[in-house]
Amino acid sequence: MTTGMLWMWARSLVLVALVTLHAAVSVDGLSACAPFVGNGGSLIAEYDGITAMAKGDFNNDGRPDFVVLGGTFFSAHLLMQQPDGSYAQSSIVLNIVAKDVAVGDFDGDGADDVALAINSGSGPDEVVFYANAARDGSSWTKVTVSSGTRSAISIAAADMDADGDIDLVVGLDLGNILLFNNTNADGTNWASSEVTDLGDSINALALADINSDGATDIIAAVGSVAPSEVVWIRNVAGDASSWSFLDIGSAGLDASSVAIADVDNDGDLDVVVALYSDNIVAWYPNIDTGASFGARLDVANIQDVEFVVAEDIDGDGLVDFVSSGRYVAYFHKNAGAGTAWAHRLVSAATNGGGPIVIADVNNDTRVDIVLGLDSDDRVVWVQNYGGSPPAVAYGPQEVVIEPTPVRAVVADIDGDGDNDIAYAGFDNNACGFAFADTLVLPRALAAADIDSDNDVDLVLASETDIAWHQNNAAAGWVANTVNTSTASVTSVQAVDIDANGTPDIVATANGNSLVWYPNAGSGVFAGEQVISAALANPDSVAAADFNGDSKIDLAVAYGDSVAWLAALDGMGAFSPPQLITSSDLTTAVSITTADVDDDGDIDLVVAGRANNRVVWLANTNNASSWMVNEVTASAPGVYSVEPVDMDGDGDLDLLLATAANDEMTWYEAASPGVFAGSKHVVSSATFRLRQAIAADLDSDGDLDVVGVSLDSGITAHQRCSASDGATPPPPPPPSPAPVAGPPPPSPTSASPPPPASATAGQTNISPSSDDGMFKSQTFIGAAAAVGLVATVAVAATIVVKKRRGGSCGGTQRESSKPATDAGTGTAMELV
Repeated sequence: MTTGMLWMWARSLVLVALVTLHAAVSVDGLSACAPFVGNGGSLIAEYDGITAMAKGDFNNDGRPDFVVLGGTFFSAHLLMQQPDGSYAQSSIVLNIVAKDVAVGDFDGDGADDVALAINSGSGPDEVVFYANAARDGSSWTKVTVSSGTRSAISIAAADMDADGDIDLVVGLDLGNILLFNNTNADGTNWASSEVTDLGDSINALALADINSDGATDIIAAVGSVAPSEVVWIRNVAGDASSWSFLDIGSAGLDASSVAIADVDNDGDLDVVVALYSDNIVAWYPNIDTGASFGARLDVANIQDVEFVVAEDIDGDGLVDFVSSGRYVAYFHKNAGAGTAWAHRLVSAATNGGGPIVIADVNNDTRVDIVLGLDSDDRVVWVQNYGGSPPAVAYGPQEVVIEPTPVRAVVADIDGDGDNDIAYAGFDNNACGFAFADTLVLPRALAAADIDSDNDVDLVLASETDIAWHQNNAAAGWVANTVNTSTASVTSVQAVDIDANGTPDIVATANGNSLVWYPNAGSGVFAGEQVISAALANPDSVAAADFNGDSKIDLAVAYGDSVAWLAALDGMGAFSPPQLITSSDLTTAVSITTADVDDDGDIDLVVAGRANNRVVWLANTNNASSWMVNEVTASAPGVYSVEPVDMDGDGDLDLLLATAANDEMTWYEAASPGVFAGSKHVVSSATFRLRQAIAADLDSDGDLDVVGVSLDSGITAHQRCSASDGATPPPPPPPSPAPVAGPPPPSPTSASPPPPASATAGQTNISPSSDDGMFKSQTFIGAAAAVGLVATVAVAATIVVKKRRGGSCGGTQRESSKPATDAGTGTAMELV
């Protein structure tokens, strides 16, 4: 980082106190782990810039296949499920700019074909379908429906003229809706006509019999400027020869997606809409079988929501929604015939949602969710577990805090008996803080009772100094400088080196340094003591008694090497570094200690970030020799590894954070020290992942996972258990008309109140929502020029500081309880 960039950042240390997670609690038929768990989905394929998807059965084997628009020049790709559940990838056509896709048997041969709306921007623009020539998805023949259609952006397929074959409806960016009648039933001849010109872009189309007269009608999402509209275009004669129009409602801004379903379970079809610029998922109730529609009923706020589908996901007889927007995809459970909703995060993409398809991917009779994550460039499927989550699974990612964290620790910091999270991270000066010239960057964090007063203090190392922050309970925190001359600290440990009963501080730093600071008692530290200056580029240090002499030894990961240093007198004198390995790891990081093989001595676990390798080093003969054991060579960009018993079977597993694929995973030990390749994914939904921590966050006796990501913030992932499954409640009786507003919220789901503009029944959801599971954060320390930021106390929310110059992104609103601060801004509540 250049000097010119340093002014943008300041160190901060933040405490987030944890309210008990919703363990084994069902809210409106949802628990933390049912029907979906929070691992972000399982990868099917990777394509750049996914814009549209559709499902079909292209090889007639009864399994769901998918066509995906994306990759180079918006090519049309085919994903066909194989007998083993994997997907074979092929391409229907390459190098076309297709905007939308529809599937149907257009040539009447019994096999699904693929229709495309092609809009190159400079021509030629076409409406085409690709005939499934061999009826098994192996070969495709292009059939031109229209070669003169300009600016086609949406397409849908159905029998519009009641002649028994599949026709096409196409929406243009110019506002026209065109009908292409399949006149020969074999797809060889198409008659085109204009249904209407609505004057603004036809963003999405849905086809169904809205008024139950036996004719297929059109629902169109219209407009990119306010007010956009949702329009019902009625097929009056049933043969697509005449049309009438009903403006269902001025939807808001950017109606981007529509779906049709009986949301209120009253026997007629309602209309569901996603409003991109308004960030709203909503529905319009069908009154009197299409004679009129009721007022818009908002369901949720999703930032930049682009897609919505409507289907009974959980099998309770009520139509649910699935939506996707920037960063997230949500399952919206219909908990009361459209008048009450429960929400479950099913994916947190790094940037941008994408198209959604509902299909039973694994043939277990439950429909799953397939997502095309357009900015993540992945097609994933999210399994529907019903009320029985798997034995090894984690609940949906809960975003605890979104500023840029670097390191975190978990401990009972406030002494209330449950685990809290403290993190060191960045605050962005570009958003309004005014700093002095000297700024620092957080590097490392440790927790220990430094002053022997029976509470947990925090040690923070930065680019230029080391300090410990004294926990004075209700009186707040006091920063105490330990050293200001150690440059570029890379790690710290709080451990009693000199056996005087108080934790000392051990640190590694760039410049080949391994040093320690003796704690004379009550947090009074002596000057820096150099242990070694012969360790090139040390990354991390670990402390334990490796040779069985009851003295604390040290081990260091540095460069491509690992070495240990024996304590000579137990008072701070150490042997020179004794090399363990220099050939098994490239860029050795994250050294940790544990008795991995359960033989009574302390082993080492260490990762090689540059060669994607994790090994454990078996301590033999009281550290006189070490044996290298590979756990995996497929941990791309691994940043952290932690030995911990994830499954409670008595042996130590390994929890990893890998940055190149943004996965938190754990490798299961079949027996102590034997890792047979059993890898379990906790989450793949974070971005720029740096650390994974195992801790019991919800006090239920099993280990949950905390993720630390530069862009995704601090995330919590609850471990599912058998008691976390939810049995959906029986469906309520049909309601003749929607009721405005949901029942009072359950006390087990403390959600923030909606903004003043919210519609009754609406829930506000955003990537920064904390779901009511964490108390307010407390800023413990900041750059010296800023001083301590005032403690903020707002129950059951996460509070951030709004700096002068405006917010830094995310969905924010003024808190109803602004904090008293040091003049740096007002409190903001993430919603």
